[in-house]
Amino acid sequence: MVRHFAEGSVWIVHLAVTQRTRCRYSRPVQFARIEYRVFPAGSAEQNVIRLNVAIEPDSERSDFTDAWGNLYRKAEWPESLDGWTLSVDLFVQTLMDNPFAFAAAAADAPVPDRDFPWPPETAGYRRWEYDPWDNEPAVEAWAREISAPVRGAFKKIQALVDAIHRQFKFCKGMTDVKTPPAEILRLKVGVCQDFSTLLIAAARTFGLPARYVSGYIYEGPKSNRAGSAPSGHGWAEVYFPDIGWRGFDPLNGILACQTHVRVAQGRWYADAAPIVGRFIGAGVTQTTETEITVDKADASGRSIEP
Repeated sequence: MVRHFAEGSVWIVHLAVTQRTRCRYSRPVQFARIEYRVFPAGSAEQNVIRLNVAIEPDSERSDFTDAWGNLYRKAEWPESLDGWTLSVDLFVQTLMDNPFAFAAAAADAPVPDRDFPWPPETAGYRRWEYDPWDNEPAVEAWAREISAPVRGAFKKIQALVDAIHRQFKFCKGMTDVKTPPAEILRLKVGVCQDFSTLLIAAARTFGLPARYVSGYIYEGPKSNRAGSAPSGHGWAEVYFPDIGWRGFDPLNGILACQTHVRVAQGRWYADAAPIVGRFIGAGVTQTTETEITVDKADASGRSIEP
């Protein structure tokens, strides 16, 4: 059974997030461009109280909204550049205090028939015949085997999350953003984006709409952390007719709740990637480092971590 994270009996409400991403080139490049999706929207799940985003050095900037509804900004440097720094300071109130707030019978509702009239908000997130990641036989066979003992679409997804959390190992460097779901299943190792990718692909084999969400997660008191996080977090959302969208975090074996801050969404990770960049410079290499902290805060946004 998927666990719901709580700290004692007090649900986390206010979170202060800081992100610093620094990119350095081995020698100056003649042109560079980055696109960054670090603009969380307010919703029924979260209230964005304050957001400051800055990029250095100064650049030509334009704002856009992509096909998945994410606000993103494009920064370009048409002249010599040896690196850039992106800073994000976010103060947010998370509101998803109980992801199980729905009728108990809804968890036992079966997977809808093939001709079910899905609402428009699920368009683009359902199984596509021409997307190879949606049609990997090994993933479908695994999903059906793991979920066979339980009834109901919601409980089947819970079973998959629990299996990934228990049977897969967190390990960096074995996969990348292009690793397909079947390979993640074979390796049984990866990071949050890999496990979420596998869950999305598996959910779609049932005919359920599913999408990738990028964002941040509160990992507990600062005194218990090893330091700042080297990257953000990612999880999957699955749509159920009698419930709506629900977030599942297979890395941690929980449903997305007040510990999670959503920033962007998409069909796969690439659609919601926080930062995508390119540059012109023969033989140039780049080094990128990210530091992220997510702390509990008071109502003014001041960290109250010990």
